[in-house]
Amino acid sequence: MRYMFARASAAEQESAGVSSALAAQQTSVDELNKITTAFATGAERNITAVNGMFEAIERILGFKVQEAQDVQARLNEFKRWQEEREAEEKQDLRELASVADALIVPLGNAVSAAIEHLATRGEVSQERCLLGFPHPSGANGGRLRDFAARRQELAEKVAMHWRGKAEHAGCSVPGPRGHSAEHVALLPCGPSR
Repeated sequence: MRYMFARASAAEQESAGVSSALAAQQTSVDELNKITTAFATGAERNITAVNGMFEAIERILGFKVQEAQDVQARLNEFKRWQEEREAEEKQDLRELASVADALIVPLGNAVSAAIEHLATRGEVSQERCLLGFPHPSGANGGRLRDFAARRQELAEKVAMHWRGKAEHAGCSVPGPRGHSAEHVALLPCGPSR
């Protein structure tokens, strides 16, 4: 019996060891399952976060693409505007060249600035430009004062222009239609009718 008891004890011990090992294994499996679940949950969260980052990057890139397209559209519009201005300037220069002896009287500051720009570039002669003549618009409330302040200077410039034309033509006429220099600024600068 002792032998059986010892044998039973050994079997019990072995069975307890196996049970203990199985319990430890089950604990390890449970812990592994928890770790795997936690890892899968973390991975799922990471994938969700990465997908969110990619969506945000995609939206940002979409805005940047739209911004670049808007800038390109504005550049194209500016290029068209610039080409139109250059074409208009070429046309204006052709028209000015067709009346090479005419006195150019730009009315207003903006037109004076444009003609002065052409004169500084050598496109038109400074001597044939009557710069600074006020615009006759009713919106230009200071036009009479401006004209009165510059009248003598403008009259002298007109007289010099016509004297130069008369001398070049071999004539002694001081201005158009035989008028003196002080009356020239009040007369239209064009052919007699």
